[in-house]
Amino acid sequence: MTTEISSTRVDQVRQLIRKGFRNARDKNKWRKIIKLRLWMPVALQIILILALLWYTNTRFDGFLNERNVFNILLLAMPLAIAAIAQTNAILVGYLDLSVGSMISFGVVVGSFLIGAEASGAAILVGVLAIVGAGVGLGLVNAGLIRGVKIPSLIATLATFSILDGISLTMRPSAQGIINGGLVSFLAAKVGPIPIFLIVIVAGAGLLDVWLHASGSGLQVRAVGFDERAAKRGGVRTNWIRVRALLLASV
Repeated sequence: MTTEISSTRVDQVRQLIRKGFRNARDKNKWRKIIKLRLWMPVALQIILILALLWYTNTRFDGFLNERNVFNILLLAMPLAIAAIAQTNAILVGYLDLSVGSMISFGVVVGSFLIGAEASGAAILVGVLAIVGAGVGLGLVNAGLIRGVKIPSLIATLATFSILDGISLTMRPSAQGIINGGLVSFLAAKVGPIPIFLIVIVAGAGLLDVWLHASGSGLQVRAVGFDERAAKRGGVRTNWIRVRALLLASV
């Protein structure tokens, strides 16, 4: 009798262990599927870009030479910066239309403060002035959206128009020259790839790791998914959204 009870318990333990292994295997399977779905949009974009490059090169011989690739990647740098900035706003449920106008305004300010003969100190002052303008824009956007409760689309459209107007007033036509040393520094390259673009891509990768592998990143995602639920969980939702708007502008 005792032997039968012992064998029954052993069978039960074996079944529990097998069930545990099955559950663990199923969880790992779903995790792999979820990770694949997260990376699928990026993979598809890369495939489409490569396909477009291949097609263009077949139509126009010599299109994929070092000079053309460098120029394309150089022009992509402002777009990459704008995309990263916009991501900060989108993650918390906003849409910042003023990102592009801030980039244009930064160039206009740079044409005055970072001229051809600008010294190292003058370049530093110019960069700080541009960053300060970005912080100011972020605070204005945050005040309109969080304080006055204007929808982000309308608020940032207004600041976009105002900032564009200021830029056109300061520079009605294309004028001014940015310091050649600064331009050469930003355009430094390894082969056909700009070094600054590598820095941008590396920064984007680190931000992605922070977003998915840290507590503060999880809080940002929680606020964008459901602000009320995040607030009930003790997350400082107001600060996180204001910070996102500041990062989007800077």
